Formats: sequence, C-alpha cells, structure tokens
Amino acid sequence: MEQLSLLGETLGKRCRDCGGPVPKRRGKQWYCLSCGEKRDKACQRLYRARRRAARSEAEVAADRAYLAAYYRENYEARYLANHFRREYGLTLEGFRDLFEKQSGCCAVCERPMEWPTRENGKSKSRAVVDHDHSTGAVRGILHHNCNKGLGMFADEPELLMKAAEYLRASSVGAAA
Repeated sequence: MEQLSLLGETLGKRCRDCGGPVPKRRGKQWYCLSCGEKRDKACQRLYRARRRAARSEAEVAADRAYLAAYYRENYEARYLANHFRREYGLTLEGFRDLFEKQSGCCAVCERPMEWPTRENGKSKSRAVVDHDHSTGAVRGILHHNCNKGLGMFADEPELLMKAAEYLRASSVGAAA
C-alpha cells in the first residue's frame, strides 16, 4: 500500500495553488484544471485592460462611432428578433406579418403605429406586442399607450366596461 502511494507521489504533480493533482498533459503544467482556468481568465482580463489603456482617444472615438452605427443598422436583427423570441416566442417575421395584417394600425384605437426602431424606443406611438399574461398567447400589436392601458386594468373586461360607463356618465353630466 505504501509503495502505491509513493509511486503516486513521485509520478503525479501537485497544483501550485491548491495542492490538488495535476493531470498529465502536453507541456509543463503547474496547475490543476480549475486553478489553471482561473489563472487564464485573470491573465485575459489583465491583457484586455492593458490593451484598453494603450488605445488613443482617436481609436476609442472611432470604435464608439463604429459600434453606434452597427447597432443602429442591425437593431432589428439583433435586439428586436431576440426580444420577440425570448419574451413572446414570436419571430421577427411573425411580428412583421401581424403588423402588416393590421395594416400598421393599433388593434384597439385603429390609429397608425410606428415600426419599432432604436430611435423611437421611448415613443408612445410605437408598435408593441400585446399578449395574455395568463396563457402567454400573443393577441395582437398595439400602441405602447393602448397596451399600457390594458395592463393597468389587469386585462379584466369588467373593469374596462366600468371605466367606459364612468367616462360616458361623466361626459354626459359635464355637457348638461
């Protein structure tokens, strides 16, 4: 038994950081797999930091301008497609089909909507996906404000009917 442990000690290397066994691989290996991976990541971070520090202001400005143009041009392909797929299980083509089927108009107020772009991301008239929160099923495309209004009434038709009655009653009283 002692002879086996002695053979194991003489044949196997120990990690310099944690003392664990180092697997046999090509080249000189001083660290186990997990410690080696941690050291590789630390070296990569250091390398990237040195590269960033060595860049001139002109290079930084050129990179920022390039990235801004790239994201502006690829907004649909990158952000919208991923957002629709992740949140609603809807492809960008599916969204486009719904938008065209509704003739670019909101399903509630029937006014024209803006196609979602990076520039109109905060616009209240941009097109957004309306979905049923209990089932997750997509119902249609609405203006941001129309969708928000439905959400404020917790998608309950009874509350919306009461709100409509209230508006009718208060507008008749104000006119008289």
